[in-house]
Amino acid sequence: MNGANPVPGGMQGTVGSDETSVFPGSLDLEYLNVERGEGVWLQTTDGRRILDACSGGTLAACLGHGIPQVVEAADAQARRIAYYYNHQFTSEPQERLADRLLSLAPEMARVRFVSGGSEANETALQLARLYHVERGDEDRWRVFSTVRGHTGSTMGALALSGDRSVREPYEPYLATHLHVPPAAWRADATGAEALAAIDRGLEAAGPETIAAFFCEAVSASAPAAWGPTDGFWHGLEERRRTHGFLVCVDDVATGVGRVGSWLSTHQLPIEPDIVTLGSGLGAGHAPLGAVLCRQHVYDALDRGSREFDLGHTWDGAPLPSAVGLAVLDVIEERDLLTRVHDRGPDLRDQLASAMEPLAIVREVRGRGFLLGVALAGHRDLPFPRSTAEDIARLVDDIALEHELLVRTVHAGNDPEAGVEMVLAPAFTSTDDELAEMLERAATVLERVQHSVDASPRGTP
Repeated sequence: MNGANPVPGGMQGTVGSDETSVFPGSLDLEYLNVERGEGVWLQTTDGRRILDACSGGTLAACLGHGIPQVVEAADAQARRIAYYYNHQFTSEPQERLADRLLSLAPEMARVRFVSGGSEANETALQLARLYHVERGDEDRWRVFSTVRGHTGSTMGALALSGDRSVREPYEPYLATHLHVPPAAWRADATGAEALAAIDRGLEAAGPETIAAFFCEAVSASAPAAWGPTDGFWHGLEERRRTHGFLVCVDDVATGVGRVGSWLSTHQLPIEPDIVTLGSGLGAGHAPLGAVLCRQHVYDALDRGSREFDLGHTWDGAPLPSAVGLAVLDVIEERDLLTRVHDRGPDLRDQLASAMEPLAIVREVRGRGFLLGVALAGHRDLPFPRSTAEDIARLVDDIALEHELLVRTVHAGNDPEAGVEMVLAPAFTSTDDELAEMLERAATVLERVQHSVDASPRGTP
């Protein structure tokens, strides 16, 4: 019955849209009712144990669940003061966290804290615009971004995405930015075509209107765990110097150690002007994100209006800041960055070996503890008539039947992008837990393949 919640004591194992007062993301799904998490395991109210191979599903729980040191830091800070609006105040946790992040990314000069990835990218977009306005370049507002990028669900961040499947209902609200194809790992390995697309956009829009190029250094979506070659970045740097736009990198999913370096941009041959963080910064224990900028970006405001008053309720609050400090402590004290960097290549090879017998798998990629399994696009066998949504839903459903949490991503119905199974284990995962994740993932895709092969029309 709609509007009622028949989950007495929270003991029901699954909850559907007609059994809850919550407005769910998908009204067709039954949601598993999770009551606790420990390490890489989630436990439901009816006793199922789900192996979390995707750090909570959004790559946020990078240390696993229920990390005592982080929980204790949150508790201790909450007992002192949890919240105030940072318009008039600061705190030791915020100041220390900013200093700590800049010690890990010394190429950056200032940090602005927010509540998560969408807010970080929204703030970066606002900062890029304000940078040019403060310098008297008010015509600069357009942004280049890649067609397949997903930068968040707030309207400014959503406008950066070129994925029609997420943009379509909201087009009337979205700014008309410029979307270029990614320097695709198959069709454009050198990045020359992507750079040519940027040149065409510059000529059509006028370089004097371009505020920023917004992108990921390593993709967390489709194609997961992939990034352009150095040739693309060198070409982008030439255009930045020539035309005066900023380079903003969305490091929300891939920063804070996910790909084996503190920032994914530390693996690039150029330095971006603005970098956004989210997901792993709060490690799933508190909502936390950040925007980092270089000195010249800050100087534009410092020498101009001296104001950047746009913000969100929890920006820089003491409680999430204390959690962020504890997360960085755990990563450094346990040397988890080295663990991810050194273990990542073998993990990718082991996953590729497990997937090798499956015709459904087109490619396996890996960067640190971010792994992408690309399935055949719907131009290819074994699912010629299936949509990307069909296949993604099938993978998710079968994975949960095998008590495995993965993430499936796709770029609408783009047949080149196809569907990706993403694995993003917690940095604290043991070798035995990693092996079990790979084994279950291979079993899941074997069942997906059998399901599709058994369908007379190639539809799951």
